[in-house]
Amino acid sequence: MASELDRPSDSQPIDQQGQKERKVQVQVDADRDPEAQEKLSDGEHAPRRLSKLQTVGLIATATTAMVLNTSLNTAVAISLPTMGDEINIPEYRLQWVISAYTLSSGCLLLFFGRLADLYGRKKAFLAGIFVLGVLSLGCGFAQDEITIDILRGLQGTGSAAAIPASLGILAHAFPPSKTRSIAFATFAAGAPVGAAIGSAIGGVLTQLTDKTWRSTFWFMSGLSAATFVGGILSFDADKPSTEKDKRVDWLGAFLVTVGLVLVVFALSDGTIAPDGWKTGYIIALLIIGVLLVIAYVLWEYFLEKKLDAHSPAWWTPPPLMRISLWGRARGKLAVTLCLALLEYAGFNSFSFWIQLYYQDYQHLNPVLTMVRLLPMFVTGVIANVLVAAFVGRIPLVYLVSA
Repeated sequence: MASELDRPSDSQPIDQQGQKERKVQVQVDADRDPEAQEKLSDGEHAPRRLSKLQTVGLIATATTAMVLNTSLNTAVAISLPTMGDEINIPEYRLQWVISAYTLSSGCLLLFFGRLADLYGRKKAFLAGIFVLGVLSLGCGFAQDEITIDILRGLQGTGSAAAIPASLGILAHAFPPSKTRSIAFATFAAGAPVGAAIGSAIGGVLTQLTDKTWRSTFWFMSGLSAATFVGGILSFDADKPSTEKDKRVDWLGAFLVTVGLVLVVFALSDGTIAPDGWKTGYIIALLIIGVLLVIAYVLWEYFLEKKLDAHSPAWWTPPPLMRISLWGRARGKLAVTLCLALLEYAGFNSFSFWIQLYYQDYQHLNPVLTMVRLLPMFVTGVIANVLVAAFVGRIPLVYLVSA
């Protein structure tokens, strides 16, 4: 049964904002009343009604994916000195065990997010968690530097598939409501919680087990298996995508991935190259990488204009990222994202170097190093809870500044 919302008459046009607001209300109604699902237009699928147990299971599974994603860095970071000694990785190249994972994960987030929207978020989530689990198992058997770096880089693709899929699943399962706010706050809390768990597990297993750092990877493989089972049981089956244009921006994915890889490689190896920053290949890779990233931005801007003008060609798929998003809220979103970039870069750098300082220069064991790092992660959890409690009551500019 179609509603007037879906088929406005020519004599009584409905403005776009009003239609959007009414769709939101209809979706909320659909969560309470199954019959209201018929009112969703454009092939949208209303979320089914969830029991409390189902709600807890869904949120817990999605949050565990975030915990797994973060702990795969902090647990590995605290075991790096032991790993370097065992398989002969020089200290100045230990960073690639961490960077390989975060680089592939960050570069491919938009690409895998697009694939999840087209082919199913549950499929993307399960595939990503499966990759994380299998490659964690493989990392535990690595015998040399090249193998561990390659496996970690491939492992990042699993994170790139699972994390955006988790966000999409939560957004679809919970219409705008208090429950949605709780779901997203819990999901966000998975980052500091995962950092704390990863640091604790990495420190304890590295010091107290015979297999040292390998035990850390095997533990993460087991956690991945539990998350995989949770995804099967908690998430609804994927519904067919209703998008008319299901093309993928392969060129954009190539430009941003290769560009960022080259930039990060040049920045990472510039200080250890034969002639430092004057080394020819460092300069060349940095310039090429920057040009590719600029080309990506221009290409995405072009695709967005084509899409908005309703004049797409066979070679202009929907963009991976709308450049106009950066101008939202009069540029405040762009500032917020830049702050997040700086914070994440600072946190990762600090987490990497501080554990090397404790273990290599103060000669502390992994457990004592973990004890010194835990307060930082506990503070992160507390801050996340406080921010979730005060959002809507205190202007965001003050929360971000704090």
